[in-house]
Amino acid sequence: MHNKQGELVNFGWIYQPLVDVGQSYGIKGHVYKTLSIEDICSLLLTGALVIASVSDEIGERNGTPITHKGGHVVLVHGFEWSHQECQTLLIHNSSGRFPELQENAVIPYDRFAAAFAGRGFAFWSVGKNDRSG
Repeated sequence: MHNKQGELVNFGWIYQPLVDVGQSYGIKGHVYKTLSIEDICSLLLTGALVIASVSDEIGERNGTPITHKGGHVVLVHGFEWSHQECQTLLIHNSSGRFPELQENAVIPYDRFAAAFAGRGFAFWSVGKNDRSG
């Protein structure tokens, strides 16, 4: 986000302390200041679990519009691939407003993209941290 003078400013969650807590328990982690949905899918393929910044509106049913990005985090733990591209993302969203949008929620790519702020962090089991970033 940029202020009125055009300077880049930080806002929202500061992820590094959360990654540090995970590392204190032996879990490897990395913060991504910029992240695409394709990056998320690639991280998942390495065995990572990704915490993504999304709009809390992702917890509403598909007919409800997404009006902003970020401000909420969800665990992305899988994706469905078809026709050479990511079609849906699988998330855990404890504050989803409906049961089907909480545990193992299937979120269409376009809806996730509308809610996704392009940042987050990832965790790997010890020995699986083969990341670039």
